[in-house]
Amino acid sequence: MNKDQLDTLFQYAFSLCKNEDEAYDLLHSSIERFLKKRGILNVQAYLRKSIRNAWLDSKKVSVDIAPFDEETNLVEGFQSLETIVINENQLSKVWTLLTAEEREILYYWAVLEYSIDEISFEQNIPKGTILSRIHRMRKRLKEKSLRLVEVSNV
Repeated sequence: MNKDQLDTLFQYAFSLCKNEDEAYDLLHSSIERFLKKRGILNVQAYLRKSIRNAWLDSKKVSVDIAPFDEETNLVEGFQSLETIVINENQLSKVWTLLTAEEREILYYWAVLEYSIDEISFEQNIPKGTILSRIHRMRKRLKEKSLRLVEVSNV
């Protein structure tokens, strides 16, 4: 495993917990588990899953499965995220508005460049739930940005 791979795993851990020390602990404990295993074919996937599970265990977080409305076209909403360009200051404000699940989805999409199907497979969550989370995230961020624009115009 090289430094870039470790950095990527650290970024993933940090995207979940938003705490540098906790991210290092998650990465360290996951690597320890990996070293005790034999026959792991996809090391990165194993370590990401291990980091996620350790984080969920530490927070006693339950992962909810949201209902998916077949009538709405959520894929269009997700694709429009690709066209958004934000600066670092905006990103830090947006980051605080996101839940851990949303940060994780953005990590897979923006950093690892996974598709919705790949994110769904990696997280073992139905595709509709991923799309539903993206829809709610996009809606909430849009509402917050409108409020910020209104306040700055006053």
